[in-house]
Amino acid sequence: MKITIKAFGIIAALAASSAIAEDFPLEEQKQRCASEWSDDFSMQKYCLDEQRKAFAGLQEVIPNLNDDLSRSYANCTSDWKDDFVMRLYCIGEQEKAYDSLDKTVVGLPDDVARTIINKCAKDWRDDYSMQEYCRNDQAEGWRALN
Repeated sequence: MKITIKAFGIIAALAASSAIAEDFPLEEQKQRCASEWSDDFSMQKYCLDEQRKAFAGLQEVIPNLNDDLSRSYANCTSDWKDDFVMRLYCIGEQEKAYDSLDKTVVGLPDDVARTIINKCAKDWRDDYSMQEYCRNDQAEGWRALN
């Protein structure tokens, strides 16, 4: 019985990893890397390996995104259509910024903080890296004036 359960676990793990591999657009990525590194086969291989790793990383990240970050990831996908490395980097930067947004207005009067938060959210709706930058920039401006 233990062997059967263990074997089933191994088969399930292999099936999950092959499902990711099947979804990875291998031929498209080969062409992409070949066009980027036309005369450098070592870099073509490196490019393909990095894209494959990033694709697998995205398969782990995407299911755990909240609604806000899911919309942000849609922007990353739009900006970096077939570049999984950049998509993974993009959503990582968005997550970091999203997690630190509240720190950007610490120490400001509540009404000023609310004004800055609302302005930056309106200007940079689903782009949390830019919201973070905007909030820091606005807070710095307010502090310089006061």
